[in-house]
Amino acid sequence: MKLRIAGFFSKFFSLARKQQEGAAVGDLGPYARRILSDAVLFNEIPSPTEKEAERIHFIQRRLNEFGISEIINDGEGNVAAVFPGSKPTNKYALLFADIENDSYSPLDSFARLSAGRASGSGLADNSVGVATLLVLAEYFQQNDVRHDINIVLLFTRLACQDEEFAGLRRFLASWDGQISFAFYVTGIQQGNIETHPLGHYKMTVTAHTSEHEVMENTSQVSAVWVLSNIAFRLGTIKWDSKNNTTLNIARIVGGVGFGFFPSEGFMELEIYSADTKALDMTKNTVEATIEKIADETGTAVEFTVNSFIPVGNPKINAFLTDILKKVHAELKIKSNFVSVPDKTAILNSFGIPAASIGITRGKKGLGEEYVELAPIGTGFRQLLLLLEKSIIHGELYS
Repeated sequence: MKLRIAGFFSKFFSLARKQQEGAAVGDLGPYARRILSDAVLFNEIPSPTEKEAERIHFIQRRLNEFGISEIINDGEGNVAAVFPGSKPTNKYALLFADIENDSYSPLDSFARLSAGRASGSGLADNSVGVATLLVLAEYFQQNDVRHDINIVLLFTRLACQDEEFAGLRRFLASWDGQISFAFYVTGIQQGNIETHPLGHYKMTVTAHTSEHEVMENTSQVSAVWVLSNIAFRLGTIKWDSKNNTTLNIARIVGGVGFGFFPSEGFMELEIYSADTKALDMTKNTVEATIEKIADETGTAVEFTVNSFIPVGNPKINAFLTDILKKVHAELKIKSNFVSVPDKTAILNSFGIPAASIGITRGKKGLGEEYVELAPIGTGFRQLLLLLEKSIIHGELYS
């Protein structure tokens, strides 16, 4: 690691020294302010769209403005900026962010600033992560920062309609280099440390029955009755002896309201498990149970898997987890140890250690989504320190 990097850290820390809890927008450090600015602008670009062309254009334009020469665009929704190391090497550190916003709406994604917060649908998960990588690219370029290995910043689509993680899988399959470790940069999970990443299925069950009047004398069951019966049946099943697998009925929606027979509706459910075999077995049992109830009631029922995250590998990620704990202690970030589905598990399936990094805190709820402004500067410093310490660890133990 070149010694000048320490000087750049000191420079950044002094610029962001005023970044404390409860700080106003004007008190944010320059890098934190640019993260906020780019996140707001990016969040208002419509998504999801065909290959996310508008969002890709925004990212590539910003990278060009920084004067970055090595930019890769595969034309399928992946853009990467590559920063060569200080010495010839085939090793890379990968930092990536998700560019899609499946909760976008013209009104709700229009960012609003209030005391200590920025609100807007998409900010919490996607836009803050993308903006952070853009500002990191600017920081590297302006300060001519070079590490002992190459750095690649990837802007990708994680939830593609044709295949989950299609963009990331395509990038990993075609990359001609050794990825030593990876960080998924996201919004509101600052302080979270994934100790045992769970596998996860998200599914939708849709029911259609014949239409008739509410008081019509018929034996036809309603869509709401069918979906409720499915939920009840699934709730009585014990999924595994160790209770490592959970099925959650996320919501049931059916009918149009009072006075109308509910002839159509849908149910969203999800499965969590720490065991790959149990996860797949549960998914197959759920599907078989739904098909059985559909046959019993003569109802047209459709079963769709919306997304899948594999079970992560905590052993592969252990050194990153240890480094994350140390960085949190150094920056006085409270560590929150969690065991939830983590998109970095796809990297583990390629044998790559990976961790998710939250830049700030906030909330993503049904009617409200916001990010806190005060922690953004600390979140950016966290990323810089994690990168440096992870590279040093890799060089010492390679």
